[in-house]
Amino acid sequence: MSNLLSKPYYGIKVARSGNSLKKNLSFLIRILPGKVKDILRTFELNSGLHSKASTREIKEVNTDLPISVKKILVVDDSVDTGNTILSISNWLY
Repeated sequence: MSNLLSKPYYGIKVARSGNSLKKNLSFLIRILPGKVKDILRTFELNSGLHSKASTREIKEVNTDLPISVKKILVVDDSVDTGNTILSISNWLY
């Protein structure tokens, strides 16, 4: 996105507390067929986990955002509940 829009990139890592299971199984998740991943995502969303653990923590910011920035495009690699975007918005303002 940064290259496409010719704009600087600033990374912010945000994670849900207790998200270690997915991290520990990432090697397996990468090799699963797409249909199996879709079933697992549906199960995860229907489990209520997202409503129980809706708080996201800012884990890492790879650079200081300049004060002069007036417009920010936030890109999330996986949108399900919107909690990540809300956490970043709250952190920015």
